[in-house]
Amino acid sequence: SSPDAMSLVEAGIATEGSNLCGMAACISWTETDVTASREREISQDSALSDWSSLSQQCDRLIYSGLDSRRISYPRGIALACNLETARYLPLCIQGRLKHGFHFTLKSVLKETAVTFVTSRVAGTL
Repeated sequence: SSPDAMSLVEAGIATEGSNLCGMAACISWTETDVTASREREISQDSALSDWSSLSQQCDRLIYSGLDSRRISYPRGIALACNLETARYLPLCIQGRLKHGFHFTLKSVLKETAVTFVTSRVAGTL
């Protein structure tokens, strides 16, 4: 029956993770200022200590033919998504991040994507 199948799927995701690694979504992000308390929190994490403007860095890499290999990251961002996209965030966290996998939301609104990763994902900071 349907409830049994749902239980089996949920149990499989909880123990093994999900193989859904991304989806189209209504999502966008903007850089934000970091509050003083958040700045102290960030400065304690060495992987986040040198973040700056990601969008400018990406533009420079794209227009320079990827000659520059140094990329920096924003110190803070704000994510915005619709309710339908937000409903998939538990799957992102419990089915992918918890098991060491990434999850990408590709915006249907503009040319952007948001990828969630943990330090367990190869190639992350």
